[in-house]
Formats: sequence, structure tokens, C-alpha cells
Amino acid sequence: MGRDKMVKYICYNWMPTIAQHAMDASADFYNQAGAGTLHNHPPFDPYKVKDNDLIFVKTDYIVSGAFEKYALDKMYRRFNLITGVSSFNIGRDGTDSYKRILSHPNLKKWFCTNPPLNEEHSKIVPLPIGFEEPERFGGNQSMLDKVFKQRTKREQKKDKILLPYHDLSTNQDRRQLYDLLSKLDFVEVQNEKLPVDKYLNLLDEYKFVICLEGRGPDIHRNYESMLV
Repeated sequence: MGRDKMVKYICYNWMPTIAQHAMDASADFYNQAGAGTLHNHPPFDPYKVKDNDLIFVKTDYIVSGAFEKYALDKMYRRFNLITGVSSFNIGRDGTDSYKRILSHPNLKKWFCTNPPLNEEHSKIVPLPIGFEEPERFGGNQSMLDKVFKQRTKREQKKDKILLPYHDLSTNQDRRQLYDLLSKLDFVEVQNEKLPVDKYLNLLDEYKFVICLEGRGPDIHRNYESMLV
């Protein structure tokens, strides 16, 4: 990882930068989504993996089975896996195909964001998803650093609970929970999506913030809340 790509605050797309290989979407895919990549790995070739190499795989390719179909039977060397840059929670769709990866004799460790629920395994090491990509304002490292340094002292914050705006389309349980929590007298609700700077300033006013699960249990709001 070059010095120009180093990040102070862990971000959504840092994981491929520490790997020797990457099975990832194209730079055009990320650019069209308003983000980008922090790496320039060539297309993944499982035959080029050396002993103890770290392989990044976008979680989408675990969930879809693409990694398993394309590469798993070609993993002849001891390897480590790191997965992320995705909001998917492995195994949440009810499938357990990931277990074939987990049981592969050459897999040493699997570092993953939103790891399989209720799966305690010595090979699994959970990782935080962190903030948005640095290319997005919500992941801009200078902005995050400024917000952190200027955060309100805890004793000066409102001794109340904030329920911020949530996208209710990412998790079918979110709407029910959001509706239930918004009716509580001790919860203050922000119904409309705010620009990032105003949103972070709002979080900074409260001692407590509710962060409802999205596609996976771990979401950016966890880190935005801890920042302030």
C-alpha cells in the first residue's frame, strides 16, 4: 500500500491494498458508483498464489458462489482470505455454501466484514467495515479527522437517544424496529436524510445513537457514531 493511499480512519475499500491478490469488481464499476479503488491488482489468477499469500475477494463473489466455482478447487497452496467492500452478510440468505470455503484444508485464516452469524470458527477473524470510501465525502479522511478533533465533550452532549434517518429498504426488519422505536418518548427521531456534514453534527449532539442493522449487522453508522 503506497504512502499516498494510507488511511487514518479505516474505510470501506482498504482491504485489497494489503493483499497479494484480488478478486474484485472493475475500477469502472466503482467509478460509476461514485467511489473508486485503492489498488491496481491484475485479474485474479489462483495459479499464481504462493504459500501464505493473502487473497482479497469482494464479498459479493462469496455470496454468489463465484469464488467457490472459479478458484476454490485451484487453491493448492496455503492461503489466507480477506473479504469485504460489500454490505452483504455471509450466510444471511440461508445458504451455508461458505462452509466449503471454511473447511478447505489450505485455508489458514479468513478475515471478513459481516462474517457468518452464529459461526464460531478458529479460522474466522471479524473485521470492521469502517467508514465510506475516501472518494465519497462520508469517507473523506481530512473531514473525518476534523470532525473527530472538534467533537463535543461527552458531558456537554444531550443525555438522550437519537434515532437517525435509516434507509428502510436494506433490511426487512428495519422498518418494524424503526416504527417501534420512533414511538418511544425518550427517543428523538430524525426522519429525513441530511447532508453528511449536518448528519455528523447531529450525531455529535447526543450521547446515544441507535444504529439498526442493514444488509449485515455492521454498518457505517457504527463508526460515524463512535467518531463523535
